[in-house]
Amino acid sequence: MSERTALPIGSVVRVREGVEPVMIVNHCPVTEKDGKQGYFDFGAVSLPLGLMNQNIIFFNKEDIDEVLFFGYIDRRFQDFFESL
Repeated sequence: MSERTALPIGSVVRVREGVEPVMIVNHCPVTEKDGKQGYFDFGAVSLPLGLMNQNIIFFNKEDIDEVLFFGYIDRRFQDFFESL
């Protein structure tokens, strides 16, 4: 993916080493991994079931192998993306 690819909420992607597609549900989520707090580019849920047991999949833009569907883009998303 390019350095600045806009992927809005609702976009469906296939991530590296992932079997099933996932749907993006948040941007820049802060989480703890291996005892360290940090953030990823995206948080997503598996499809077709969505959020199950609060299990969110975290990944960065370089982990995306394929974009299957682009989510909804409006002026607020464009403003958000331009502020990154």
